[in-house]
Amino acid sequence: MLRLFRNLRNSHNQNSGIRKYLFYAIGEIILVVLGILIALQIDNWNEDRINRQKEVILLNQLKREFNGALAQLGDKIEQRNQIMRSSKWLLNLIDSSERNTSDSVSYHLKRTVFVPTLNVNTNDFFDARDVGLIRNDSLRNLLAEWPAQAEQLIEEEQGWSRYRDLYLVPFLFEHYQARNLYNAVQTDLAMMRTVFLDKDKTFQVMIGNSKTTPAVTELLKTPVFEDHLAYSIMINNIANIQSYTLGEHIEKILEQINTSIR
Repeated sequence: MLRLFRNLRNSHNQNSGIRKYLFYAIGEIILVVLGILIALQIDNWNEDRINRQKEVILLNQLKREFNGALAQLGDKIEQRNQIMRSSKWLLNLIDSSERNTSDSVSYHLKRTVFVPTLNVNTNDFFDARDVGLIRNDSLRNLLAEWPAQAEQLIEEEQGWSRYRDLYLVPFLFEHYQARNLYNAVQTDLAMMRTVFLDKDKTFQVMIGNSKTTPAVTELLKTPVFEDHLAYSIMINNIANIQSYTLGEHIEKILEQINTSIR
């Protein structure tokens, strides 16, 4: 009987040792797993922190770019307004019996040869930026629409540029003193400030007017001249409508950028 109790006790002690070992082993495994999970979590926190820093840098870069684009857009709108006002002034002069001096005609005529063009990056906009860093879904959607929105305006600008180079300028060279036009462009500081990157810069060498008197009366009597003016008003009107729409889109982008930076 004593041997039986001794055997039972030894068996119990052995089982108890195994249980203790199993508990210890399981505890070790749990500690290792917890250590791995904590390490992964720390890595994720660090990665999130780094990505957040990169996102803020990207957002500030985009903010500068779109603020610049918005200011530039305002200049282009004003240029087109001046083109349209001068084109309309010349049309009114054609329709009236008055004949102003060549200086007045040169002043308005030279404004019709400006070509406002928005200088923005649309072709590789996403290639140069990791937009995936941006967590704001609304901002990402607005940025995705930006290139197509800008291209619509650029197409109108290119249409006016081609027309001016192919039809308007050759016509003016044939029917008006080009030197006077170039000189009028140089002296139009209000218009040039919307063109120059540095608003305080001016031309260093002035052209001066020709001694030949421009044939203003003959120019105004040429039927195709009013067609050129009419086209100038129409296409620049369209471009400005596109510009206002693009400006609203930029303002939405800036609003979402400011929300994301806070």
